[in-house]
Amino acid sequence: MAVEYRTKFKRDIFIDLISYRRHGHNEADEPLATQPMMYSIIKKTPDTSQSLCGSFNYEGVLTNEQEIEMLNLYRDALDNGECVVPEWREMDMAAVDWLQYLNYDWTALYESKFPEERFLTIAKRVCEYPASLKAHSRVEKIYTDRKEMYEGKKLFDWGMAETMAYATLLDEGTHVRLSGEDAGRGTFFHRHAVIHNQNDGTGYVPLTQLHANQGRFQVWDSVLSEEAVLAFEYGFATTDPKTLTIWEAQFGDFANGAQIVIDQFISSGEQKWAECAV
Repeated sequence: MAVEYRTKFKRDIFIDLISYRRHGHNEADEPLATQPMMYSIIKKTPDTSQSLCGSFNYEGVLTNEQEIEMLNLYRDALDNGECVVPEWREMDMAAVDWLQYLNYDWTALYESKFPEERFLTIAKRVCEYPASLKAHSRVEKIYTDRKEMYEGKKLFDWGMAETMAYATLLDEGTHVRLSGEDAGRGTFFHRHAVIHNQNDGTGYVPLTQLHANQGRFQVWDSVLSEEAVLAFEYGFATTDPKTLTIWEAQFGDFANGAQIVIDQFISSGEQKWAECAV
């Protein structure tokens, strides 16, 4: 319809398209854990291929047998590691010489000991949530595993280690501010600093429940506008040295959208203004 309009009237047309992601960012992600209401509806909705093939079948463009054959051929090509895009061409490989960065001590000595008894006390706190809260089954499993970690029954994984790094800082009065797309959950479904109730969608943050005199913990699921978010967080960090300010870039390469902030502020701010927020 848009093409016909443009062809007939020689005018531009804007399409306000509202869409959604059916699955998570990767195979380990489960969006139902953080958006139970929305994804309960999405799970019941036919996907794009089902809707499209249904229309083709109804219009006589494609039979059910042809549809199945096409899907099987495509799947077989993927399973066999074959190229499914005929126009694809291999790109030249680029390499960077990292030798100048090897065998150099970039670390500084810092007394980072933390009392074991206190550590176990707050570890127990960050693994607790109200019995009335219905967590997603996968999130519940993560927190059950974390309880076994502080009890010494399992080794700490990345998610628990990261949580305790924040918790020990908060316990000492240091503030922690974390932002990024789905920062509460974590890019790889590992963090779950916010537990979402599957009954009503409300959230619970264990890291805010350590004790009355703890540091402030904030976690913000930011918009997908990397430059704006990182610029704000950099400005926040320069004005609040008592807060550990963290921006999590989805899958790393999302930092490309914020590259100008990295180049012009983070990496050069100390030389420009004698003030470092890193």
